[in-house]
Amino acid sequence: EYNPAAESSYIFDRFFNMFGNSNERLHFGLLGIMVAVYVIFVGPVLYMILKYVGKRDYYWFAVPVTTLVGTVLIYLASRGFEVTNTKVYSLSVRNLEEQEYTTYMHCYDARHREWNLRLAAQYASVGPLVGISDVSSSNEKYYHHIQQEGDRLSFGIVPDTSFESCFFVAEGAVQAENGTIQSEISYGERGLYGTVTNETAWDFAYFAVIYDDTLYIYNDLPSGERCDLGETKKVFSGIGYTEEPGEVYLYRFLIDFYEQDQKDLDSLVALGAAIEAVYTDKNRFKTTVIGVTKDWVKAVDDNCNETAVGCVYVIQ
Repeated sequence: EYNPAAESSYIFDRFFNMFGNSNERLHFGLLGIMVAVYVIFVGPVLYMILKYVGKRDYYWFAVPVTTLVGTVLIYLASRGFEVTNTKVYSLSVRNLEEQEYTTYMHCYDARHREWNLRLAAQYASVGPLVGISDVSSSNEKYYHHIQQEGDRLSFGIVPDTSFESCFFVAEGAVQAENGTIQSEISYGERGLYGTVTNETAWDFAYFAVIYDDTLYIYNDLPSGERCDLGETKKVFSGIGYTEEPGEVYLYRFLIDFYEQDQKDLDSLVALGAAIEAVYTDKNRFKTTVIGVTKDWVKAVDDNCNETAVGCVYVIQ
């Protein structure tokens, strides 16, 4: 009956539309080489070989055989691009001072037919993420569906096309592991000073510090480690003046990064979405530290291919 994600901003929507896209960029590699070799071989090279051995009359037979072999090899080389199960990219955002957290999910399937997935047991609610996907099907009685199956909730859609993306939000999960992020931060003539200590069970691939309305991004803070901000090189820093940290992150940092081929793109997109979800006028003059980890517990307990990313934060 109440979906807090209905208040999601345009900036959050931009971030979450990017989430899960980095792994879908096809890197042809061997496949591209094989296609090029096949095109060259089946034409002049094959003809010259048969001419050299005096078997040009066999060209009509050699071409279809070569085509069949080439098709099989190209098929085998492209198996990694298949979507055999529903894909889920989940982003959980948790305040370390509270037990419950919110999980956002970007999902799609290759099939043009209804699919559904069962949530993990700890979730108490699930619904469509309003603001990103507000699509309704004109050909079916319903588009999104939420069902209670025993003690579990399941969710899914009736897609209008193949590979159709949809976005959901789930709440109620309780993270058993405790821990916090400690920070002692101040600002001097040369920038940000102080320390951030990761006292959680997760390794942070990147972490953000929002201090005095200015955004700072750092990388690599393992569990149990302390980072001296004055001695650590920043990945990015910027003040928005009229822009909030989420906008600064998106327009001044992530968009340029998104155009590049970066393996950590999903983590950086998730961190940006968490910054936009967490930052409000209420904590404008407080220090916020947000860490992103790839080791988060999966949100779906079903037959799917899920990539789970978590963002944990403290406001001090």
